[in-house]
Amino acid sequence: MPEPQWIELTYARPDHITAVQVFEVCSPGALAEVYSRDERGTLRLLWSGSSPETHEGPFEITFERTKYRVQSLKLVLDTQRVEGWNEIDAVKLTGEGGEQWAVAAKASSSFADR
Repeated sequence: MPEPQWIELTYARPDHITAVQVFEVCSPGALAEVYSRDERGTLRLLWSGSSPETHEGPFEITFERTKYRVQSLKLVLDTQRVEGWNEIDAVKLTGEGGEQWAVAAKASSSFADR
């Protein structure tokens, strides 16, 4: 079984967050876990489960306001859940400071690597 794939996103303003919107645009349903990383680098599980295989618009995860300010997110994909190329186009945070989009990203794999 292949290793889970991941993408880690950094945001410009650390913030206490209450929601994450994941834009899974190709073969949705592979999202398995979402972790948050605070300003000190501590990684914490925010959500785990199965994202729906079909949905209109982004998959939204809501939760109680984090007690720490989130600097980055790490999304883990279980690529065995859904056939095809799993693709995430964007991930939006919602927090006390409003909404924000990632300013940097790194991933375990990318179409650009081909």
